[in-house]
Amino acid sequence: HYLIEVFTRHPQAANLLMLMMIQAGIWGIRQLSVQLNPTQERDSVVVEITWPGASAEDVERLVTQPVEYQLRTVRGIRNMTSNTVDGFTAVGIDFDGSVDIYEALDRVKQQVAQTRDLPGDMEPPVAKVQDRLETVAAVLISGGGSLEELVPIAREIERELMARGADMVEFRGVPKEEIAIQVDSRTLFELGVPLHEIARKVLENSTDSPAGSVGGGQMERRLRSLDQRRTIQGFEQLPIGIGDGERLQYLGDIATVERRQQDDQRLLYYNGEPAIMLRLRRAQGSDTMEEAQVLRGWYEDNADSLALQGVEAAVFLEAWRFARDTLMLVVNNGLWGLLLVIGTLFIFLNARVAAWVTVGIPVSFLGALVVFHYFGGSINFISLIGVVMALGIVVDDAIVVGEHALYQFENGRGPAEAASLGAHRMFPPVMASSLTTLAAFLPLIVLDEPHIN
Repeated sequence: HYLIEVFTRHPQAANLLMLMMIQAGIWGIRQLSVQLNPTQERDSVVVEITWPGASAEDVERLVTQPVEYQLRTVRGIRNMTSNTVDGFTAVGIDFDGSVDIYEALDRVKQQVAQTRDLPGDMEPPVAKVQDRLETVAAVLISGGGSLEELVPIAREIERELMARGADMVEFRGVPKEEIAIQVDSRTLFELGVPLHEIARKVLENSTDSPAGSVGGGQMERRLRSLDQRRTIQGFEQLPIGIGDGERLQYLGDIATVERRQQDDQRLLYYNGEPAIMLRLRRAQGSDTMEEAQVLRGWYEDNADSLALQGVEAAVFLEAWRFARDTLMLVVNNGLWGLLLVIGTLFIFLNARVAAWVTVGIPVSFLGALVVFHYFGGSINFISLIGVVMALGIVVDDAIVVGEHALYQFENGRGPAEAASLGAHRMFPPVMASSLTTLAAFLPLIVLDEPHIN
């Protein structure tokens, strides 16, 4: 009631507030990101563990199952899944919406660290919060000869997109490679050692291991030996002692070392030629349209030069276009609805009341945009539908208050008194009608999203 008296009695208070709301709203709308779906709270943690050289069966039995059993004691888990392949496992944990995801991450790290009897030669587990990434578009490159010639081009495209501001680029069709160490049966016979003994020697001599620390306090530094070989030349020059007398030899003297594609991989072909797909994905909080502009700018600058190299680049899977068209559909419907509302106001209401109601509509929405930005909102399909719904609420309430103030003025009240009396008397019913409308859609806000196991 005090605020109503201030804004009805003071000659400039309402005008100054409207100017502030307009300026703040213009700033707020420039800060909001555009995306198809609303930002979802991160509620998943993934634990990634690498055990080089181990089969999928061994990783499942000796790593995945013990870690899953240890993680069952973490509170708030809704679902747990795992994906195990040769030398690697990833355990995904979904938490209830009431759980603080970063506290849950700390508990997961503690439980994984307490897992007993894990293989000693596996790499340290990595636990992190899993982000939900939204596809913006994809680029398919093909031609240029063999797949080996396409891979450097795809890597260069990735670097250029990231330099222009892309959040993430994923590859499809780029084969995973491995370094294969092959020893023929004749060499094994001459050496008099089994193959697994040579494999054990390679693992022992090609690994990064901690070497203590130096200094103390803030000057303390941890030491780690860097003996892990990562190139063909590195493995060929790896010293290895074999046989009864532990004869020192180099691995390249007894084995063939080569880099090759892993078996049973999915490759892409376009018009009978090898192809690679680069999928541009948007992180949470990024603008879909800005990400799309990054890709479009790169394509306009590089498509012709790639064609001169015999490489064809085609943009497809343009999810950003679907997002734009869907959002514009809601925007256009909302604008047409606004025009019909304004026309109806001037036809059936007093022109002065209709004019102030018309002014109040954009001012109210601009002021709300600042609050919307403060709470982490974005321009998306759901929020725009909410804007269309709010348009009806704002117009109805403004008409009720304006008409009652006009009624009081026509009955002999002064302008300030009529406005104050109209606002005082209509405040309870306006609040009641607004809360009733919000209550009807409250289940959409409080109900958690369904989860399918």
